[in-house]
Amino acid sequence: MQKQLVYRGLVLGGLVLVLVIVLGSIRGLVHERMARSHEVRQDIARSTAGPQTLVGPILVVPFRLATRHQWIDPDTEALRTRLTYRDGSLHLLPDSLRMTGTIRTEARRRGIFAANVYRTILEVEGEFRVPPRFGITADPTDYTFGDVTMAIGVADIRGIVGSLDLHMNGANVSFAPGTGSRALGSGIHAPLTISELADEQRLPFRFELELVGTETLLLTPVGRTTEATLRADWPHPSFVGAFLPLARDVSDQGFNATWKTTSIATNLDALFAECEAEQSQCARIATQQLGVSLIDPVDPYVLGERSLKYGVLFIVLTFTGFILFEIVRKARVHPVQYGFIGAGLVVFYLLLLSLSEHLGFALAYLLSSVACIALIGGYVRSILHSSARGAVLTVGLSLLYATLYGVLNAEDHALLLGSGLVFLVLGLGMWLTRRVDWYGLYPPASDAPRASVSDRV
Repeated sequence: MQKQLVYRGLVLGGLVLVLVIVLGSIRGLVHERMARSHEVRQDIARSTAGPQTLVGPILVVPFRLATRHQWIDPDTEALRTRLTYRDGSLHLLPDSLRMTGTIRTEARRRGIFAANVYRTILEVEGEFRVPPRFGITADPTDYTFGDVTMAIGVADIRGIVGSLDLHMNGANVSFAPGTGSRALGSGIHAPLTISELADEQRLPFRFELELVGTETLLLTPVGRTTEATLRADWPHPSFVGAFLPLARDVSDQGFNATWKTTSIATNLDALFAECEAEQSQCARIATQQLGVSLIDPVDPYVLGERSLKYGVLFIVLTFTGFILFEIVRKARVHPVQYGFIGAGLVVFYLLLLSLSEHLGFALAYLLSSVACIALIGGYVRSILHSSARGAVLTVGLSLLYATLYGVLNAEDHALLLGSGLVFLVLGLGMWLTRRVDWYGLYPPASDAPRASVSDRV
């Protein structure tokens, strides 16, 4: 009797191990398809425009600083002077900045893979307060200033749609490529004429930027006070960056979010100064951003990967149900029959992956689970020679699939639901087998019934 239990346990354990290896192969296939999907999204971004990040608008003031070095000539005892020059740029941030954007999304497809591409119209307005001599307190004769420009850093300038004009002090100025600043990187600029450097100047401005990008839009709140509002038709936003919106409204029709920040929170004045002094510090500017990522919460590959995490538990719970049925109802199921049932459980994940690429995850899950439940339920009914027993196990399997779907759609509570399910199954198994005589479970070999023959209900 004990040898039979050990043999049966080893066989079922080996079968579970084989099924786990097969699940690992399916997980590898999911990763392969996920990588292919990511590759297609990158290709679409390369042919349109990638994720967009805006830094600005900022006044860029190029300068040349002359430094005098004096010494006494030891031969002539005359005072000599030598000038050295350093080129740099001042970055003047707007005193107030307001950005309002409306985002429209569309799916660009290549075969069965898709990427979210958006088009936004950003209305930008604000005011610069230019201090006397651009805030330089040293001897102004040491500085030679170049032409002042308003610059905007744009991560992928291919996404700029149509002409772009700056409205400032009643004049219209066209933007041109380039920023002239290593802190801003790629982007655009508009030349300005600023005179009377000894007086403070107020420069109100306004422009409209139409931009195309993929998946993510980030804005840098460069103003002393910055207010940004984004509206979109995408119902699944993920708000990213260093600042979350103060107010947001998310519905099935889209979202509306508003941010407000100040220079006290961003410290961008100091970050631009550090970038000008040491180029390696320029990356710190990117840490002070706000924006949104247009995520897809029903990505079939992410949900498929999550469902596979519960594959082993799913197989063990199903096999446990059959073992309990054997013990309580004196039914016998051959290890080969366990193998066919396990294969049906594993095929579910393969069907789920292939169908979700075409039909969406919810419908794919429904069709895959119904197909596998019908397959396993019909097979169980046949091997147990009982419609009632087959129906009971089919209902149990249906509850398992329904529970798994609930776990997948409740990511924050997945651990709670999963541990609760294991506890319930353990409790049910203990209750059903509380009066089982485990020592007398298997009769002597001469009296044992043939495999896969069971009593009718």
